[in-house]
Amino acid sequence: MEDCDIIPVRSIPLLLACIGAALVSPSIADEVVRIDLASDQGPATYRASGFLHAMSVLEPSAALVDPLKPKLFRMASEDWHSRGAGAWACYGRAKRLGARMQIVISDV
Repeated sequence: MEDCDIIPVRSIPLLLACIGAALVSPSIADEVVRIDLASDQGPATYRASGFLHAMSVLEPSAALVDPLKPKLFRMASEDWHSRGAGAWACYGRAKRLGARMQIVISDV
C-alpha cells in the first residue's frame, strides 16, 4: 500500500510547514507602492544600464545609446536571424562605450 501513496510520509512535515507559511505571510494584494515623480533623488548613477539581445553594430544609433552609458551587453555569440547582431560583431561597440560583454552560450 505504501507504493500507492501520492505524498510520501516523510514529506508531510515539509508540506505542513509550507501551508503554514502561506497562511501566515501577508497577502501581496495588501502592499502599496507609491512613486513620487516630483522627488529628485540626485543624478543617475547608470549602475544597472545595459542591453539584452537588443543591439547590433549599427542599431540603435549612437545618439540613442551613448547617453544611457550602458555597463553591460548580454547577447548570444551570434544572432542567426540578423547579421551583425551577435556578441562577436558588437564587442567593439561595447568596449568603446566602456561596457562589459557577457556571451550567453546557451542562446545559440
